[in-house]
Amino acid sequence: MVTVMFLRNYWKRFFVLLLLTLLLPFSVSAFGSSAVFAHGQNIPLQASAKAKENFYFFPGPVTVLELQRQLENEAGNPSLHVSVISLSGKRRAQGYVCTGDSVLTMTAAGIKASDVTAVIPGDLTRYGKPTADGCTLLYRYLSGQGELADDQCAAADLNRNGTADTADLLLLKKSASRLDSLKITG
Repeated sequence: MVTVMFLRNYWKRFFVLLLLTLLLPFSVSAFGSSAVFAHGQNIPLQASAKAKENFYFFPGPVTVLELQRQLENEAGNPSLHVSVISLSGKRRAQGYVCTGDSVLTMTAAGIKASDVTAVIPGDLTRYGKPTADGCTLLYRYLSGQGELADDQCAAADLNRNGTADTADLLLLKKSASRLDSLKITG
């Protein structure tokens, strides 16, 4: 049990540091413009280190409150505020961060630090986690019977090979069934 708690805390800290690396800009004077320093390069806030669409790829499902706590408390920067805005334009105060949500970080002075689009691996239904309905959406997309938005395609690409394909469908089925079994037994 102690090992599990240690690993859980380790991954939370790792996630916070990764998120801060990608979302928070260094000072304007250091780079001459508002930028994020990630992967050894300066990236404008309008771009993402991982995609041209300003996507931020979360490592897995995360709730709004977990995200806020991680960035505001564990990061040692209580003046940083995080807002999650759904596709409908409503502020999401609780529940899961979903694929397509806008994650906005603001300083205490009200200055926007970053604005990215959340991508949760396997979250094609925009519920914040992989679901059986997401498998159906991906199957329809792969068989030419349906379409996916760009953020949904990014969430469907679970093996990160640049395209949503049948290998991703298999991974999505495993992921969705694992979460369903945890919900039933946990």
